[in-house]
Amino acid sequence: TTNRVKPLNLKPMPEQPTYFTLRSATNAVLQKCPSKCIEAVMSTPRMQYWTLTECNILCEDERTLSHIPFLGDHEDDVGFGEELLKTFQEVSVLKI
Repeated sequence: TTNRVKPLNLKPMPEQPTYFTLRSATNAVLQKCPSKCIEAVMSTPRMQYWTLTECNILCEDERTLSHIPFLGDHEDDVGFGEELLKTFQEVSVLKI
């Protein structure tokens, strides 16, 4: 199972007259800008990892063909079609 992102039920925050003030070294107001607080939300993962797979990985729960991998011009693809037909029965029904 995969974890799916669920929508959050955020409550509207009351209007808050909060201001951030930027001051100089002599304490003079240089800039004043309004701000509003928002509720904290769960952060997304910082990074994802990708790994090179040098062979096909067969999973029991994923037995449908979603795409046909590209083989380079110099790749030996004689056994590829036979393996594809053995693994995915729906390929034999497809007409190209």
